[in-house]
Amino acid sequence: MAVVNGAGANVQRDNNKDKNFWGRVGYRSKREGTKWQLGLSGAIGDQFEPFDPPVEGQEDGGFFIDYKRVGVDFLVDHSRVAVNGEFAIGPEKEEGEEETINAYYLTLIGKTSRPVGPLLRYETFNTDEFTRWTVGAYYGKPRDDVRILFNYEFRFEEAEDDAVVENAADDRLYLWMQVRF
Repeated sequence: MAVVNGAGANVQRDNNKDKNFWGRVGYRSKREGTKWQLGLSGAIGDQFEPFDPPVEGQEDGGFFIDYKRVGVDFLVDHSRVAVNGEFAIGPEKEEGEEETINAYYLTLIGKTSRPVGPLLRYETFNTDEFTRWTVGAYYGKPRDDVRILFNYEFRFEEAEDDAVVENAADDRLYLWMQVRF
């Protein structure tokens, strides 16, 4: 469980009204070489969202979002494949209007006899009618001294006329490297 506040670590002035409460409880098991886990989580709090772009003449320059969330997550880790996902739902109040938010993701990671493999991820979030597909590959196991992750994200948003379009300007390419010494 966590109790948090404001603009983040090492910030002297918090920028929200209340403390935020986050909690998670989970169960793990390992049977015949397959690990699995199941978790339940919840959150309640608020978040300050600055205007983008900033509005001249407004010192505070933003608004508050009050939220509540409940979620469930899972992981199945087999010798040849790992699958994990999460679903979260809850009300969110922004500038006097309330809406129910739901989001989920599902990740599939292929495992090979070598320290390299493919990955695929799908996620969606209903507030902005946002969907993202991620395809990629990894080199290195979790305890290796050198690991590399290559991802390409295809981002899709719903247009004003309800047509689904790819927003190519927001597609992203990531190359991540970790060296332990």
